[in-house]
Amino acid sequence: MKKIIVALITMLVLVIPISAFADEGKAVNTQLTKLELQNDAGETIKEVSIGSSFKLFANYTISNTIHTGDYFDMIIPKEINLSSAFTDYNFTLKDNSNQVIANAVIKPSGTAGGIVHVVFNDKVNGKSNLSGNLFFYAKGNENGVKLGEVAPIKITINNSNASSYSVFPPVKFTPNKPVSGTEVIGKWANPSKSKDRADWRIRINKSGQDLKNVVITDKIKSGNGEYLPEFKLQKVTFAEAGNITSYGEEVDVTNKIRYNSDKTSFTLELGSIGTQGYLLSYATTVNDEDPVQNNSAELTANAIDPSKSYGVWLYKAAGGGLNTEIQDKLRIRKVDSETGKGLAGAKFKIEKDGKSFELTSNDKGVALSDKLELGEYKVTEIVAPSGYKATDEVFTVNVTTNGGVLTVKNTKEKPETPTKPEEPNKPDTPNKPEKPNVDIPNKPEEPSKPEKPEEPSKPEKPNKPETPNIDVPNKPEKPNKPEEPKVEEPKKPEVPKVEEPNKPETPKDIVKSNPTIVRKTINKNIPKTGDDMNIYLYGIISGFAIVAMTYLVRRRNNR
Repeated sequence: MKKIIVALITMLVLVIPISAFADEGKAVNTQLTKLELQNDAGETIKEVSIGSSFKLFANYTISNTIHTGDYFDMIIPKEINLSSAFTDYNFTLKDNSNQVIANAVIKPSGTAGGIVHVVFNDKVNGKSNLSGNLFFYAKGNENGVKLGEVAPIKITINNSNASSYSVFPPVKFTPNKPVSGTEVIGKWANPSKSKDRADWRIRINKSGQDLKNVVITDKIKSGNGEYLPEFKLQKVTFAEAGNITSYGEEVDVTNKIRYNSDKTSFTLELGSIGTQGYLLSYATTVNDEDPVQNNSAELTANAIDPSKSYGVWLYKAAGGGLNTEIQDKLRIRKVDSETGKGLAGAKFKIEKDGKSFELTSNDKGVALSDKLELGEYKVTEIVAPSGYKATDEVFTVNVTTNGGVLTVKNTKEKPETPTKPEEPNKPDTPNKPEKPNVDIPNKPEEPSKPEKPEEPSKPEKPNKPETPNIDVPNKPEKPNKPEEPKVEEPKKPEVPKVEEPNKPETPKDIVKSNPTIVRKTINKNIPKTGDDMNIYLYGIISGFAIVAMTYLVRRRNNR
């Protein structure tokens, strides 16, 4: 019987793996030196809509020696939703030589936060003073934050309240941007757990229009993938902001999908859908050498103009690494004792074997030395940051091949309580000013009532004006007949002697045809006797007329 029992025990020992009895590691003392939310470009953000993903980025340091299997846990609060982006998603941390030094897994707890569990392997066994970083994508938890208000996101390490760190700067979650009231199609990419796969969503008829003959066409624009046969169409109800408030039945679209030859586009014929809203889910492959994909969708119906929506998928992963920048170096970080914020301007004196040098913290509160001789160093703070009190403690740091890390906390200087100022003398009460004499003017006399003016007398009727005497001019006397002037008969003018010119030679043709032309021309140019008599007669008559008129004018003026 004893032999049988011994044999059974032996078999059990052989069957049970040795790892079941092995040390699975322990939680290591981990500090977060940086904790913030970032966008895809790695830029710090202070505001994010509740439906948008973000990157949670953290720097960490581990002071104690690490053994294989040691770990640390990041407890993610309810303000962050891990399930919207990841489900038990595994990622690794690597050093500068691309060696995996730790494995990590994200464990969501519904929509209310979760745990990020990091386990170190034998690549860092026996090393101490490690520093590194990690990141992962998530979304805000709509049920865990107050929209429009700053959310105090705190992450604890190893479930210890003593190791609690706040996201800095604080983040405000805002409602999703309102969707157009006339939207009939909206497209976006969903986070994926694999960089060779892109997940897509299309919101159909959010506005609730009466749509008939609905056709949806979707096309990969970047050309680095194809559609997978994983289509899901579900009836839904949309809120004003575009989020889904309720889910209904699924609709089989297997026989309604048509691909092009290389499966880079598809067409979905839905027919008449009325006012019903739908959510279409599907996926595409992605070339891992180019993990970015552009995609466009178009909806046509007989009641509306063609409407398009675009989406961009970017591979969003989790990861991190181990910093080797501090190998053989001393790294001092100066922080505020209350907030943990790095402080610039702190000056330290470092001593070893009678030799010394100084380091000053930068704007992130970090002071990093050059490579040092391995061994122990004494660190003393000689100048505190502005507004802070320097510590009197002398620190001892052991610099190894993995470097040496020291964190120094400072408290703010308390301003001196000002002495109570002397109470000023009470001023003398001024004399009451004399009341000025005010002459009250006499009441003016009431003016007398004006007398009633006399009524003007009625004007007399004017006399009828006398008729003026008008002198009728006398009839002018008939002028005497002027004496006829004696006119001397002019002497008969002498006829000038005209020399007869030489008779020109008459062209034979003219003389022969009309010989009288020459004679008439010559006679016309000789003046007639008695033509000057008419001139003298006109002069005499004009003189008589002038005399008569002169007489009449003088006679009239003399009256």
